[in-house]
Amino acid sequence: MKRIKIFKYLVILTTLIIPTLAQAAICRFNNPNLAFGLYDPRPGASNTSTATITVVCSDMKSDVPYSLSLIKTKQLLSMTKGGDIINYQLFTTASYATIWDDKNVISGVVINNAGNGSDTKTVYGKIISNQSGIKSGAYNSAADPVIINLKY
Repeated sequence: MKRIKIFKYLVILTTLIIPTLAQAAICRFNNPNLAFGLYDPRPGASNTSTATITVVCSDMKSDVPYSLSLIKTKQLLSMTKGGDIINYQLFTTASYATIWDDKNVISGVVINNAGNGSDTKTVYGKIISNQSGIKSGAYNSAADPVIINLKY
């Protein structure tokens, strides 16, 4: 009697789990490369840049909606060069009005094309204006990495 109950539950669990696993797409994204170039310290200067993120999926059975978010809330990011720091932010639109963070996401849909597909979105970066004492040179974000979360 106990063996029959255990078998019955295993069949139910297997029936619920296997279709879900069989339908799951595998998705990943590239690391965007955001290069600001030379910083212009003059008031009103446009210290902006863009980068693209491509979400690529395989083993697709249908189109895959997705969202890209940052781990931190209201991200103020920094780049360093020795002891010098320069702050910047990432945005979801070309108007630089909405800061990209854990709540303001970049969304899209990867269209299924015979089980594979990709979708590319633009990320907008802007160096915070009126930062004093910024020295010229190459800054990098290794000390404050941008951590992106892909949900699909």
